[in-house]
Amino acid sequence: MWPPRARVVADAGLRDDRPVIGVFSRLARWKGQHVLVEALRSVPDLQAVIVGGALFGEDAYEAQLRADIVAAGLEDRVRLLGFRRDVPALMKGVDFVAHTSTAAEPFGRVIVEGMVAGKPVVATRAGGAMELIRDGETGLLVPPGDAAALADALRQLLADPARAARLAERGEAEARETFGVHDYVRNIERAIGAALAR
Repeated sequence: MWPPRARVVADAGLRDDRPVIGVFSRLARWKGQHVLVEALRSVPDLQAVIVGGALFGEDAYEAQLRADIVAAGLEDRVRLLGFRRDVPALMKGVDFVAHTSTAAEPFGRVIVEGMVAGKPVVATRAGGAMELIRDGETGLLVPPGDAAALADALRQLLADPARAARLAERGEAEARETFGVHDYVRNIERAIGAALAR
């Protein structure tokens, strides 16, 4: 059985000597995959997998995204993998996870999943992401839609692997503590106990 990273690289047809960032969400303009594509223009040592399909009539966005990848000369570094059922394995196989939404989301599940997978997460500074990530401690936050800021954050992670590892370690610990099964069960027990006490 292949290690997770080797599997992702082989599956996507990417080089095994360069790091890979993953974006995991349905294809939609407000999910901001185009922001990552723009950022990658100035981060030549980074490859990307974009996992998710076009739903709810977003086919034109997918076509535009593909055209943007080609126009930027990134077709050798960026792969659109479409809808996948093996997202946890793919997430384990990338080096970084990005959450690129241009609009605030109440809860970015992908952020928590990336943290639990032990990956450094870069997310947009909006909505629930600001409650999930302590910027510079458990991940990095960038302004929504700001490709230059995203590129800068990615360059920081690439330039300082020890920092990236610390962010991943702290993020994973916090996500497991906050969203782990034991805490979930304990919270349910408290809620039931409180309801029964009434």
